[in-house]
Amino acid sequence: MCKDAGALTTPQSAQGRPVIIQAGSSERGREFAARWAEMIFASGTDLNDLQPFYNDMKRRITSFGRSPDDCAILSGLRVTVGETETIAREKLEFCNSLMSDELAIGTTSKHIGIDLTLFPKDGPMPDFESEVGSRGIYQTLLSLSREEGLSLAETARRYAGVGSGSGVTGTPEQVADHMQHLFEERGADGFMLNFGSGPGGLEDFCRLVVPILQERKLFRSEYPGTTVRETLGLSRGPVYPQKRPVNSLETVA
Repeated sequence: MCKDAGALTTPQSAQGRPVIIQAGSSERGREFAARWAEMIFASGTDLNDLQPFYNDMKRRITSFGRSPDDCAILSGLRVTVGETETIAREKLEFCNSLMSDELAIGTTSKHIGIDLTLFPKDGPMPDFESEVGSRGIYQTLLSLSREEGLSLAETARRYAGVGSGSGVTGTPEQVADHMQHLFEERGADGFMLNFGSGPGGLEDFCRLVVPILQERKLFRSEYPGTTVRETLGLSRGPVYPQKRPVNSLETVA
């Protein structure tokens, strides 16, 4: 850290101010996001998880005098797409086979703030009443473990392999249908995509799924600007006054 009495010569960002992004579903986190955030990361396995969070956050946003459209809620979505459903599932199974129990449990422990190595890996996902590092991820994993009867190791492998967000594995049409359903049923305003099929996942998605979404008028064909703020359709941040000391300086070539 240092102090300098000189003029700040760094130009203002083209988008006015950086986009304020929040992640976390604790009560304190939700209140902060509703008041200040312009994008919220949401975690859930399906519409039943995502929709209550979406509706709650939109309600909170309006309670602070903001428009619901002032803040976009993005759901994590793991996508594994193939020309056929069989190909897609084979891709996912191969990638998940590369994840060991030890690595999966270690990764999950770090993300939820609990040392899961203290519990039997063949036992159920432990239930904690106290606050954990990431309540949203933990609750998602606990629900997944209970609903599918997964052991701690199996739950951790599922998370570390594909992430805690909702996932879809299938043909291009199945993936597009899933995304359209979550969007139209108010589960999310958009998605943070991650791919369970390795580095080629993004290319597969752009080649196979994007054209279908564009045909359905659910994916843009061009971008309105060059900044993140413009891409999200958010209003430009506050513009600083033009009469500033730095503006009186002449540029010497």
